[in-house]
Amino acid sequence: MAARIVESVPDMGSKSYAATQAMDEARHVELYQRFVRDKIGMYYPINEDLARLLADASHPALACARASPVLLTSTRTPP
Repeated sequence: MAARIVESVPDMGSKSYAATQAMDEARHVELYQRFVRDKIGMYYPINEDLARLLADASHPALACARASPVLLTSTRTPP
């Protein structure tokens, strides 16, 4: 997902800024995970709808394929 953000901007300065932002977000995730583990000590399972939304956000091609199964079929004949 972070790579898509970096690819979406036109110039190198913007790409560098977007990459730095993505790296900062990764650090935030690590810190929050450590906080939950060490201070709270319990995890709640991800609800199925949220899990599907996260999967679709990180793999948009799969989301499209799920919405339109025709994309998964091939018209090529095997060799």
